[in-house]
Amino acid sequence: MNKLVAFLGHDDAVKVTPDDVIRFKDHRLSEVSPKTVNDGDLAALKTILGWGRTNRRLTINAAEGITIKLRKKPKRVRPNWVTDDEAVAAHCRRRLPAEAEGANEALPEQALVAVAVLLYRRTRW
Repeated sequence: MNKLVAFLGHDDAVKVTPDDVIRFKDHRLSEVSPKTVNDGDLAALKTILGWGRTNRRLTINAAEGITIKLRKKPKRVRPNWVTDDEAVAAHCRRRLPAEAEGANEALPEQALVAVAVLLYRRTRW
């Protein structure tokens, strides 16, 4: 509320109009993230002005209906730091233990696929 009072230059809630709230919202967007403005500044204004409206101290809630449409972040299925190709490539380079016969040969194709699938399933969130 202190930021709104400083922006408007008065502390009279009766004088606050929806246009004032929109101007304040635009001003705050130049300083902080949209999520901060929506979840912090506007939510607080709606609550306080809504209380004034409910208790008949204000004729309107000037912040009612004013919001910022936020984009939803896509869900991550697994970490970005390992791609499918990188997982398979890393396991293709694995070798059998030195004591095993054919220690210099790569793992069989079926084993590589199985290891890649297990790694993929283990790293999913």
